[in-house]
Amino acid sequence: MDTSLKPDKLYFKKQIYIIILVTIILGIFFVPFCLFVLGEKDSGSLVLMFGSIVWIILCPFILFFYKLWINNLSYIIKDSSITIYKGIFTKIEQNIPNSKVTDFVLYRDLFDRFLGIGSIKVQT
Repeated sequence: MDTSLKPDKLYFKKQIYIIILVTIILGIFFVPFCLFVLGEKDSGSLVLMFGSIVWIILCPFILFFYKLWINNLSYIIKDSSITIYKGIFTKIEQNIPNSKVTDFVLYRDLFDRFLGIGSIKVQT
């Protein structure tokens, strides 16, 4: 009996929420820093504009690689082992024999609880 598992689609939604939260936090601290601390002779507005453009360009790349990573992640639970397939550029196949598994840990951060998902970590 082989059971194949893939990450839930909500896992990518979690990454989008994290990017939005980081953007808000950067906005709260970066905008006043640029305008008031670096505000001498328009250098602050230049740094703010450059930083905003870099962040706007960087966010889609971050989300693209998260999507690739999630699409390449899969788990196969067999009678004798758990096999994990992962990786974007380097494909990794990790086999964990059932005899070596000592515990399972359920990990749920704030976003996981909000979305109703979680991660199970296998301890050996």
